[in-house]
Amino acid sequence: MSHGATRDLDRLLRGALLRDEETEETERDIKRASEALTNVWLLLKDKNLDCKDCVCEWKRVVQSALSDDFSLLVKADCIDKRIAVDLVASWLIYFPLCRWIIEVCRQRMTEGCRTLVGVGGSAAAGKTTLCCVLRAFLNCMFVDCLECEVVGMDAFHLRNESLVRMGLRHLKGRPNTFDVESLAKAAIQLKSLHNSPVTLPVYDRNLHNPRSNGVTIDNHCPVVLIEGLFVLCNEAGFEAVWSQLDCKIFLQISHELCERRSVERKATGNRIIKEEALVHFHTVDEPNFYLIEESSKGTDVVLEIGECYEITSAKVTFM
Repeated sequence: MSHGATRDLDRLLRGALLRDEETEETERDIKRASEALTNVWLLLKDKNLDCKDCVCEWKRVVQSALSDDFSLLVKADCIDKRIAVDLVASWLIYFPLCRWIIEVCRQRMTEGCRTLVGVGGSAAAGKTTLCCVLRAFLNCMFVDCLECEVVGMDAFHLRNESLVRMGLRHLKGRPNTFDVESLAKAAIQLKSLHNSPVTLPVYDRNLHNPRSNGVTIDNHCPVVLIEGLFVLCNEAGFEAVWSQLDCKIFLQISHELCERRSVERKATGNRIIKEEALVHFHTVDEPNFYLIEESSKGTDVVLEIGECYEITSAKVTFM
């Protein structure tokens, strides 16, 4: 994204948050600044766009979902953390994605179905963070006490004890270290709103193992975000999961970024740990990278992720 255009839009959005009502001039300025970032402004593709109404709704969502410093307190993999939410990305990307998901959800609910949104990408692409933001925004945009929940594919890892017994512990993260059958069964159960409640495992980063009965999805939850490495892979045994998805969002990063971030996650300045992290990358994350890039075709949205986790471009096929 152009730094100058991004700064201009950020200034306009911050100003809008301080005002009770928008003027036609403000609406026009925000729309013009957004159009300067056409490679990422998803609302531009919405033929029914009413910019003034969108700005008002976006303001309500941001003010409800985020703290005063535009951050979000989330729990991911049983760990609490606070993440910063970029204001420009919230307007250009997250808010439009939520509008699209809700539109799909309305139709699926008339069919007695949940909307399953797949969020996939290579290691360290930002899948969990994106899902946390989308969940927070969706929960503010829903009416009638409806809500959204996130299911992580990591919760369907085979347990470490099983991986050791199978001689696969060093390959944890490769497709054959997941319980694909249980993941597919969960996706099929989740699809129908009549199958409520559905109780599923979560992945516990403190234990580095799945924990059963971690999350319960009831009939007040019409949207489930399923995130993970192979969620969007239409091969390697994951076809049954892919076929249940209503919306598919792919986060794309370069090989260089994937390697650097994957190693940094595991290494903390210790040379020996860094060497081990590099071995793990070349053994697990790198083969995954090529499989995911090749097999994650036919997605509805492709978000290209830059150096600082910023979204540098967005390609859509659903509008």
